[in-house]
Amino acid sequence: MVNWKNWFYKEAPEIFKEIGIEFGSSVVDFGAREGDYALPLAIYVTGNDKKVDGQVIAIEKERKQIRKMKKRAKKYDIDNIKFISNRASLQIGLKSESIDVVFIFDVLHYFDDEERAILYREAHRVLKKCGKFITYPHHYKDDHPLWHFSELSLDDIIEEIKICGFDLIKKTNTKLIHDHDWLKGKILTFKK
Repeated sequence: MVNWKNWFYKEAPEIFKEIGIEFGSSVVDFGAREGDYALPLAIYVTGNDKKVDGQVIAIEKERKQIRKMKKRAKKYDIDNIKFISNRASLQIGLKSESIDVVFIFDVLHYFDDEERAILYREAHRVLKKCGKFITYPHHYKDDHPLWHFSELSLDDIIEEIKICGFDLIKKTNTKLIHDHDWLKGKILTFKK
């Protein structure tokens, strides 16, 4: 079982540092669900003590999940997070070159290859020069295969992201949260 306070203030920040997210960053979490990553990201980008300006934009299609996220944000006194309901679009809906990091964890397998390409290009559009695209592409062929990723290898996923204008700069094997439990996974960090 996850100790949420420990996750928010110790374990998640260690992962964010390792994958290259900097204090003061503006971060989009696309497919944020209940905020298992968006909320600790919001704490982290302020330098963990609200002394640095950083912001998280949590994009989620399910309004119920956004309500849960808002409730959790209030519980942890997180006020540098913006919630966007995005029910049927792969558009991030922000200005071009306005974001430091686009963060997409465990949602890419829901989209077919054309939809993923749209999402990758949209991430590329909103990222600042040298911005980072960070993803945990769960459910590929060798990692609990599911839906649109079931026949793809990790290398296939890396290549389809690179085709959309990104360079892979790091693979990180680490412990992650998935459906309120722990698992090991590979996080991919790309640079625009």
